[in-house]
Amino acid sequence: MNNLVEFLQDIYHQGWQLWSEDGQLLYDAPKDQSTDSILATLKQHKTEILQLLPKIDFQKTDGLLVSFPLTEAQKQCWFLDQVDENSRQAYVDQVCLELEGILNINAMEQAIQKIVERHEALRTIICSEGDFQEVLPSVEIKVPLIDFSNSLASGRESKITEWLEEEIQKPFDLSQAPLLQAYILRLEEKLHRLVLRIHHIINDGLSIEIILKEIAAFYSAQCEGKICKLEPPMQFREYVEWQNQISQTEEMAASESYWLDKFSGSIPVLDLPSDRPRPQIMGYKGGRQTLKLDFSLVEQIKRVSKQQGCSLFMTLLATYQILVSKLTNDADIVIGTATSGRALEGSKNMIGYCANILPIKSSVDDSCSFSEFLISMRGNLLEDYQNQDYPYAKLVSKLNLERDLSRTVLVSVLFNLDRFHTLPSMFGLKTSLIPTHKRFVTYDLFLDITEIENEFLLNLNYNLDLFDDVTIKRWLSHFQMLLEAIVKNPDRKISQLPLLTVAEQQQLLEISQNPDKNTCIPLDWSDNLPIYILDNHKQLVPLGVEGEIYIAASDSSSNSGDIYKHPQLGLLQKTQQWGRRLGDGFLEWRGNVERLVKVKGNRINLQEVEVALRTHPEVKDCYVLVREEQLLAYLEVSKAISTESIQTQIKSQLSNHQRPDAYVQVSALPLTGSGKIDENDLFALEVIDSQLIERWEEKLHSHPQIEQAAVVVQSKQTKALPPVHLLDLIPETTPTVEFSTTTAKIPSEVEIASQSESQTTVVPAFSDGGKLTIPEDAPQTLAEALQKAAQQHSEKGIIYINYDGSESTQSYGELLKNAQKILAGLRKIGLKPQQKVIFQIQENQDFISAFWGCVLGGFIPVPISIARSYDQPNTTLSKLQNSWQMLGKPLVLTDSQLAIKLQRWSQESNLENWEQETIEALQKSEADSNFHHTQPEDLAILLLTSGSTGMPKAVMQTHRSLLSRCAATAQMNNFTDREISLNWFPLDHVGGIVMFHLRDVYLGCQQIHAPTEMVLQAPTNWSD
Repeated sequence: MNNLVEFLQDIYHQGWQLWSEDGQLLYDAPKDQSTDSILATLKQHKTEILQLLPKIDFQKTDGLLVSFPLTEAQKQCWFLDQVDENSRQAYVDQVCLELEGILNINAMEQAIQKIVERHEALRTIICSEGDFQEVLPSVEIKVPLIDFSNSLASGRESKITEWLEEEIQKPFDLSQAPLLQAYILRLEEKLHRLVLRIHHIINDGLSIEIILKEIAAFYSAQCEGKICKLEPPMQFREYVEWQNQISQTEEMAASESYWLDKFSGSIPVLDLPSDRPRPQIMGYKGGRQTLKLDFSLVEQIKRVSKQQGCSLFMTLLATYQILVSKLTNDADIVIGTATSGRALEGSKNMIGYCANILPIKSSVDDSCSFSEFLISMRGNLLEDYQNQDYPYAKLVSKLNLERDLSRTVLVSVLFNLDRFHTLPSMFGLKTSLIPTHKRFVTYDLFLDITEIENEFLLNLNYNLDLFDDVTIKRWLSHFQMLLEAIVKNPDRKISQLPLLTVAEQQQLLEISQNPDKNTCIPLDWSDNLPIYILDNHKQLVPLGVEGEIYIAASDSSSNSGDIYKHPQLGLLQKTQQWGRRLGDGFLEWRGNVERLVKVKGNRINLQEVEVALRTHPEVKDCYVLVREEQLLAYLEVSKAISTESIQTQIKSQLSNHQRPDAYVQVSALPLTGSGKIDENDLFALEVIDSQLIERWEEKLHSHPQIEQAAVVVQSKQTKALPPVHLLDLIPETTPTVEFSTTTAKIPSEVEIASQSESQTTVVPAFSDGGKLTIPEDAPQTLAEALQKAAQQHSEKGIIYINYDGSESTQSYGELLKNAQKILAGLRKIGLKPQQKVIFQIQENQDFISAFWGCVLGGFIPVPISIARSYDQPNTTLSKLQNSWQMLGKPLVLTDSQLAIKLQRWSQESNLENWEQETIEALQKSEADSNFHHTQPEDLAILLLTSGSTGMPKAVMQTHRSLLSRCAATAQMNNFTDREISLNWFPLDHVGGIVMFHLRDVYLGCQQIHAPTEMVLQAPTNWSD
């Protein structure tokens, strides 16, 4: 992009004039120059040039308004700044430097102005759309002097803190310069503080060091009357250019494959034991607790690191991983650590947001020794660092993880080790760094370790919405305890590494024997018996951490199989119950041990899920099971309820990974003879949801003949064939037809049976029923079928059963009339025959009316199932987006309830040229009886499946193939217009629309449509 700016500047000085008018790029070229190559460049980059023209000051030869794209990390930062007001303060970095001595305020102001002039990043703003950053030719920095010298020394710090708190609350406007603010606080005549506030979108930790170093250099030179000789710095736009270049290299492609492969399986979500439930939307208010490790322990840690052939960073990170694993009871964890992101030569003295997060995925096997784990972790970490230049924000985008507003994506726990760099000296001043309060955080937990003169300063930053300060202090103590145990014996098993100090163990023993603390457990036990919480290795767990509940047992019960003899605690009875002790020592019951499961790498307490589900007013009882890595919720309900209402109810109570994947509504949960839930009976219930049906379709449509023909006539048949299961006929290796263009092409592998016997083709039969005979007056197109039903069977039609049990009736004549209105509405908005229309329609009656409106106009309906949520990424939304793009961005037809959700989703997904219309709006048109003249071989409908590759796959059905199937089904089963059919399959799948609805219109019989969930709730009720 910058090269294009230079090109425009160059031709301007050659005498070219460029301007835009009504979206066109116009020019005036000098007569004596060759214009061919320049015109070719202008034509090639017309769109970009039209965007750049208003942003370039051609009058300035040395101060262009440079514009270039945001990096992936900057885009993420900008997005959070725009959508979440609470996150704005979290992305502002603040540093406070105390200056002791006589301060030359004018020199300090000039020094700060100099670095702003020197570094483009400090003159950068972000355009309001968030796609480009612009470097202004000049920015004036004002440095206000805030005087606290008149305040009493005893109350001065509180006033400064109050002022800082007020300043912190002021957000930056990213579209307005400067994104750097500086203040000088006067405490005394010879004591000042320099406060800098910088938005993270233009800087990182290394940038702050550069800023402080250069302020010191310019200040000292100004005071001494010297010229400050610093090497010209690299500019951030050069770094962005380099990053864009390497993104196309083979090395970066290999790094992308490395990371995608690393996170291709289950991705763990860390649930640290919090003091409060996680808010539905993540907050950013933070706190910090600090601990200093003394010289002796630091030296021992360095010694162990050297003995193991590992760096100090690796040893400390491995210890932190073990701590997090023990706190969460989870072996699989992801912890992020920051890298400088400055592999480009010359970028070490550049200011800009270059830092990159490295998501380190580990499995902590507590049967290994610390040494073994450290060596294993070292190998994985070295591989991670070999691929450290791949942008973290890009990885998150590529993984397409489901967004959970209650937590950060992929990484929620961070680690960092930094060696303290000596502060730069300033002329006549003694400088020291004043720690700032951590008021805002962007993660759940962040351990930041700084090495200062052979001591470790541990800053544990945490989210105040989740944790109390006493909890964080305990965790710092646990970390220190782990380090002390490791340096004593690095070969000790991880399971035996203690978290508790002797004092903490004694405190837990006293609490365990206090009957007042042992309430709220659903077991019968003597009130005075001690209750202990132990981990899998029978060790006491800290306060707040979950474990199994054990009760002190008497000698008389020692023969019981649930009795365990603990070396320190004596005889203990295993309860099979899970719990923890809160910070105040009280026991909190968390459920049955057997109901703790791991799904897709995440540890889930099924009883917690059930508690949330029971809060729905219509759910009398429920039971949750795991089946093929899916959470299934079986709901005992008095009447059918929609999936959307269930999800709305539990959304604020459960994280994304805790929410069920499917719901089965039943009239009563099955019980065993002993009164427990009969899991075998529940497993026997088939779960039919949109994903299961898609899997069925995937299997069936993998055969090209099935894709186009439901019936094939077999000639020279000598005897009736035995029944055959359709799946037995499907070859394993038959490829699927993938849809990749907007033009329908009907494969000719199978000829569809017609009225003429000579047209039948001898191929293996997929249905046995003799030779197909189609009546002479049979309709040739679907439109003719509906007209015939309306004329000859006017007393019949469709009964729609609604979720609340109410019914509505629509005769075939009324259906035709309503379809004519929709036809008129579609024509008004400019739709042409054979153009496609994506259906996002909830109600059966609206769906069927819209389908026939498309049929009458020759438009091609493309039904796609309704998504569980339009706020979070999911497979259905991916299918909708992919299909919409592959089909050439067609009109989306929906209802008024879904319209708002769809519009918001399309905007958040940046879907350009998105057009949608509602059924309600179309139905206001006058009926149009001028139908499109359709041919039997014309495409009638596209039925999509998700496809194993994630790309949409289309099953293309013509009018002839659909009507042939209807005729064959009627002949095979002796169906007549006297039938009454019940359909509970979704209409966006072949079962509902083809096998039921179209067949019944062809017959002219009465049909009933009921919601799928209502039938599955009590299937026997519908058998009559």
